[in-house]
Parts: sequence; structure tokens; C-alpha cells
Amino acid sequence: MRKVGLKERIEEERKIQIKERTEGAKEEPNDFEKLLVSNPDQSGVWIEYMAYMLENLDVQAGRRVAERAVRAVSISNDREKLNLWIAFINLENSFGSQESLQKVVARAIEINDRKKVYLQLTRVYLNSKKYHMVEDIFRLLAKKYNFDPEIWRKYLETMFELA
Repeated sequence: MRKVGLKERIEEERKIQIKERTEGAKEEPNDFEKLLVSNPDQSGVWIEYMAYMLENLDVQAGRRVAERAVRAVSISNDREKLNLWIAFINLENSFGSQESLQKVVARAIEINDRKKVYLQLTRVYLNSKKYHMVEDIFRLLAKKYNFDPEIWRKYLETMFELA
């Protein structure tokens, strides 16, 4: 067995505490706001808040939360930031127009790793059965990253999946 260092135990304990705080009942916007004051970089809480607003209010309320979220998360927190942008892209794909989706994607690729955003966008399109858009994204990726085996592997996997 490997010895667990003090730093690892402290980090694990911190994660458990955050999880316990975020798993509490969230029945109104104030509950989310309280959680976000102490943990503004927690994409999971922001995404739950977006879903809550979509379910209980309207799309505009969900968009407002998404806008706040992408501005609030620390620029150095790449994973959380990408999670929020993908959630925002999903929101626009489901409830917005193609134009509003393209605007959000354009903003997302300015801030995040372009390749990661586009690969996630292919998943969004696949999940919403917009297959014609998937191939367009892969063509764009293949042009830009023509020597990247990950792009070609995912492209082929996707094409086999669709066949």
C-alpha cells in the first residue's frame, strides 16, 4: 500500500467538505447563491443553478446564470471553465437558435482550448442528433490539426458510430 501524504489527505478532506456543502437541498436561488459565494469556481453548482433556472423560470434566466458563471470562474481553472462553457453550449443547442449557439461557441474557443471545445461540440451535436453538423466540425478539425492522431481517431470512431 502507498502512504498517503498529509497534502493528499487535506485535499481529499477539502473535496469531501465541498461535496457535502453542495449536496444540500437547493430549493430556491438563494440556496445556490450561498453556495456560490463560498465556492465560485465550482462548475457543478453553476450547472445545477442553470438547470434549476431553466426548469423553474425560463431560458433567459438560465442564460443569465450561464453568463455569470463563465465570468465568475477563475481564468486559471481550466477544467471548471471548460465545463461551464460546454454547459452553456448545451443550453444554446437545446433552447437557442443556431446563431446564438455559434456566438457562444466563438466566445468559448477564445477562452478555452479550441480543440477541446470543438471535440465537445461534436458530442453535443451527436447527442442532439444533428449529425450533419458533426461532420462539418470534424472537417474543420482535420484541416486545423491534420497531424493530430487524436482528431483522426475520434473522427473515425464517430463515423463508425454513425454508420
